Amino acid sequence: MSSSPIRVVLVDDHALVRAGIRSLLGPMHDVQVVGEAERRRGAPAAERERPDVILMDIAMKGITASRRRPG
Repeated sequence: MSSSPIRVVLVDDHALVRAGIRSLLGPMHDVQVVGEAERRRGAPAAERERPDVILMDIAMKGITASRRRPG
């Protein structure tokens, strides 16, 4: 019995980071990267892929310190 892979969208403003994460996830047979976005605003477009997971950088340009959670 084969199950569907976990569908992932990557959202990060650095192409190198997205490429690195994609290369780490690539060999995993139960994970499939189905989309990428370089801006937070691009994430809704990436959601058209209906991912199970959106892996997003929370420290991207355009996200102000007041919108970040303390920690």
